[in-house]
Amino acid sequence: MLTQRLHAAIWPFALLVSLNAATPPVGPLPWRFVTERLIAPAEGAKGELGEIVSLAIADDGTVYAMQEKPATILVFGPDGKYLRTIGREGDGPGELRSGVIGVHGDLLMVQDWSARRFSIFRTNGAFVTTVRSLCCQSYGTLHIDREGTAWVEGPARGIESAYLRIDARGRIIDTLAAVSTSVMKAWKAEASTGQTRSIHEVAVPGQPFEMVVLRHDGLIMRGRSDSMRFVLSRTGRDTVRIIEGPTRRLPVTAAEKARLIEGMIEGLPSTALQESLRKVARASDIPDRSNAWNGVFMDRASRAWVMLPGVKAGVGQFGVFDPSGKYLGEVPFETGRPARRWVMGKDRAAALEENEDGLPQIRVYRLETKVK
Repeated sequence: MLTQRLHAAIWPFALLVSLNAATPPVGPLPWRFVTERLIAPAEGAKGELGEIVSLAIADDGTVYAMQEKPATILVFGPDGKYLRTIGREGDGPGELRSGVIGVHGDLLMVQDWSARRFSIFRTNGAFVTTVRSLCCQSYGTLHIDREGTAWVEGPARGIESAYLRIDARGRIIDTLAAVSTSVMKAWKAEASTGQTRSIHEVAVPGQPFEMVVLRHDGLIMRGRSDSMRFVLSRTGRDTVRIIEGPTRRLPVTAAEKARLIEGMIEGLPSTALQESLRKVARASDIPDRSNAWNGVFMDRASRAWVMLPGVKAGVGQFGVFDPSGKYLGEVPFETGRPARRWVMGKDRAAALEENEDGLPQIRVYRLETKVK
């Protein structure tokens, strides 16, 4: 019997002296993220969005979208117009199968995890080089630090999870063991159809989880979602400093728990899996208070943007740490439809959503700052 295992993660993506001994400030910053444009070419038009698996955004606002079937990279200018397609599907030089992307200057880097290769293109589409890399690890965006070094994550040389670091010329610099994180409690739904057995695991909503994010200055930031306390590290095992912000966990009512469970059940691809999940999903597994945050994103200035629990419909909120680790306050952003992927740039962010017809669209946000 063929066993098909599917995984779904729930988002919306340590220990010395604290940086600030006093209680961190609480309150809004005179900043905000506003929608700058939507990228949603019409069906059949050039640049029509397919199955988007990764996003990257350049400092000038150019957006790169990696899609599958066919495996190519769509490029949209700062005005949102389609510019070009980079790469083509295949196994030769300059060809792609799948993967994650990142941009650094005039270079576009692709970790093609299904083909175990790392490719570099110019942002004008010209192919530069390909080297062997790692497999099997799929994530939202490729991290490239300020030196132009890509951190490719995956199993390597007997290490379950490692960072293979590749420079802007395609040379492998070293391999660094990645930081392990605890596994969240999950619900498992199982169903059989003919000779195929499907196993669908979903993380229990609201359960605390650990997250590791990479900063563009080369430091590693690690935290647990039930606290606004984070460790900055060089290797993931040492401690450079600890940073903190105000921890706020909102109450979760019985009605909200029921809606969360029903939404997860409805999202499964078959009636059999839905009924299986209904039997194991228990409201008592969901904590009575929300996590302190739902995700952490780094911009290219090494500011940390911590996605806070929602406060009202249509408005989200980030808590922001500056590069030194000082907590600055909160920044609101307009929430369109639920975002499946986020990527941060210099003063912009891009989110992959679905429109009212269920088709993909990319929302580009611009950071506006106001001086008091």
